[in-house]
Amino acid sequence: MSTSDVEALLRRVRTVLLDFDGPVCSIFAGYPAPAVADELAAVSASAGYPVPGSYLLRSDPLDVLRFAGTIGAELVALIERELCRAELDAADSAEEAPGAGAFLTACRSTGRTLAIVSNNSADAITRYLDRIGWAELVDAIEGRDPSDPELMKPHPHVLLRTLGHLAAPAESAVMVGDSLTDIAAGLAADVWTIGYANKPGKDEAMREAGAHLVLGSMVELAEDTKRTPPAPEARP
Repeated sequence: MSTSDVEALLRRVRTVLLDFDGPVCSIFAGYPAPAVADELAAVSASAGYPVPGSYLLRSDPLDVLRFAGTIGAELVALIERELCRAELDAADSAEEAPGAGAFLTACRSTGRTLAIVSNNSADAITRYLDRIGWAELVDAIEGRDPSDPELMKPHPHVLLRTLGHLAAPAESAVMVGDSLTDIAAGLAADVWTIGYANKPGKDEAMREAGAHLVLGSMVELAEDTKRTPPAPEARP
């Protein structure tokens, strides 16, 4: 990806929609996601709803929540409550993503609005940002809808909700994330998309999914953002 391509996109961007787990931190670094998924599966089974193996293949706690959504509101509320508890605990030992602080600072220094849009809970995001001292760098936090797992990314709900709260036009917003669900949600919300390819194989997959740009480092994105302020708004 050429420098001119990156700068051309960034000059269009006044609002940054940033995923949390991946680009900002590894939330389950000290409280592994497979352990959380197993705990949630045990809670579901105790409630009378064993989790099918297809929902446990990735050992992702969010997949257990998605299963709860296929059963009903009562199980969703139960699993959501337990997942929120686990995420709050995990936030206390989450590890910073390299370059994340620099990227948040670059957004602030260039006058961009930055919102975290995540499938994690808003309370866990807030707890982490407060702990690490980044809360003042973030303008808005939008976590998953606690009542409906189907509204998690790749559904664009959280992005559209955030743009509405900020009164920000989609054409000057970008979604930055490390998963294909982030790219899909961004494209569905009609915003620009930047893939953070933090693992082998993600680069090609994100390009095939339609990401407008793909970068392998938040440090690199921070540097690009810092030196590329938004273009002046056209006057009517």
